[in-house]
Amino acid sequence: MEIFKISDIIKVNPDSIIYLNTEKQKTIINLFTCRSNWVSHVNTSDNFIDWEGNPIEAMTEEQSKYVGRRDWFDNNPYYEFFTDPIIRFEIITRKRIIELFNKYWKMRYYKEFRFVEEELNRNGWATFDMG
Repeated sequence: MEIFKISDIIKVNPDSIIYLNTEKQKTIINLFTCRSNWVSHVNTSDNFIDWEGNPIEAMTEEQSKYVGRRDWFDNNPYYEFFTDPIIRFEIITRKRIIELFNKYWKMRYYKEFRFVEEELNRNGWATFDMG
């Protein structure tokens, strides 16, 4: 799995995400491919459940708008897009000494984190919330 910073994402388009790779070159993630891989992942997983604990039934690509998953509550909040292999974009947090006593210190990164989901939603896509 390749890991990049969320700030490496340049733009979310209706069919792709453009980001800077490790060589700082613009690279494209095809969201239709991510959706196809997501559907395949869900359909072949025995223990994939929804928020209410019910197994998720097999789906078609036309039924899904998901292209990956996200988790704000991870130590490094992330988005994973179902490319092959999966590409992860993380927020690498830098905790300040004064923030050791503040349990909400990570909130200063929330706007950057939510921006990705808002852009995906605006273009008709979503990520599955892991936490």
